[in-house]
Amino acid sequence: MKIFRVAAGIAALFTAAGALGAQNSALPDYQPGAPVSGVIRISSGKVYGAKLLANWEAGFRKFHPDARFEISYGKGSGAPLRVLCSKQSDVALMGREMTPLECVGYYREFTNDPLTITAATGSYIALDKTMALVVIVHPDNPLASLTLEQLDGIFGEQRAGGYEGQYWRTDRARGPEKNLRTWGQLGLKGEWADKPIQTYGYDILRNGFSFFFSQQVLHGGDKWNPNLTEFGFSIANGEMGIKGASHLKGSAPLVEAVAANRYSIGFCTAGDLAPSVRALALAPAGGAPVAPSKENVISRAYPLTRSIYLILNRPAGAEIEPKLREFLRYVLSRQGQDAVAHEGDYLPLPAAVVRENLQKLE
Repeated sequence: MKIFRVAAGIAALFTAAGALGAQNSALPDYQPGAPVSGVIRISSGKVYGAKLLANWEAGFRKFHPDARFEISYGKGSGAPLRVLCSKQSDVALMGREMTPLECVGYYREFTNDPLTITAATGSYIALDKTMALVVIVHPDNPLASLTLEQLDGIFGEQRAGGYEGQYWRTDRARGPEKNLRTWGQLGLKGEWADKPIQTYGYDILRNGFSFFFSQQVLHGGDKWNPNLTEFGFSIANGEMGIKGASHLKGSAPLVEAVAANRYSIGFCTAGDLAPSVRALALAPAGGAPVAPSKENVISRAYPLTRSIYLILNRPAGAEIEPKLREFLRYVLSRQGQDAVAHEGDYLPLPAAVVRENLQKLE
């Protein structure tokens, strides 16, 4: 059995490596425009951004040796955006999406929408590197997969709308008839039919994992199943649990809670999976179930794949500053995405996502 698992793991690595190679070969080569000189100021978090930015800087300066970079590192996932809003950086490297409250802060300084470029795919299982999320159940649970709509029914509640960025959209409303509160509502029979679904997750107010989950699954809504048991983070505490903790210790208590309750379901990062629980395949709207494998995160077919963003202020109707546009073009090239792959944890973008983001620069 051990030999089989090792062989399966090696096979998975080769499959993922093959997917990366094929994906990068389809990306456009960087064709330099006008020579770039001067300083490009980037704000970031050091843990998640230092190596990636060093790779991009080295690669970009091969084409533009007169370009210089000033990189500032702050504490907390929202620090890069705060530096951008204080006009002390030109670009913010973010490991998560902007929250509605952060959008309010942005609009206090700027009158236009931020230009948000998807610069890389988040990691598969690397700690503090924008890991993919997984939905976990007890190993005895007979379910193999769920749709995102079913997840909304399980973790969500009736709502009047949901946020898309800073905009409240009433077309994201849903009624209580879509709530799913027992396993029988998901088609399970016998002893499972009338058992309540107990939900577990992270702190829903201050956690980037929960915010991403609400965007992808709850359509930007912030009304959750009232029975959700939250697990939070507190650096000072140093232990993770219901009263707060540090992710440096991992999400073990959340995973252990699901492992201890046959009728529970939770979500956590892919890096926190354990043999005591089982991850479900997830189906996007109108699609087939997709397993949470590295290969499916690389292709972005897996619905809870996450992203790294470069955010900047682009005044309405104005051109992007030439040096910034050149840097973004480099990031969205084969060379820029090779630099992502060489970082070791983050994953390069598929060609379709690169094309979509290049159009934003026009």
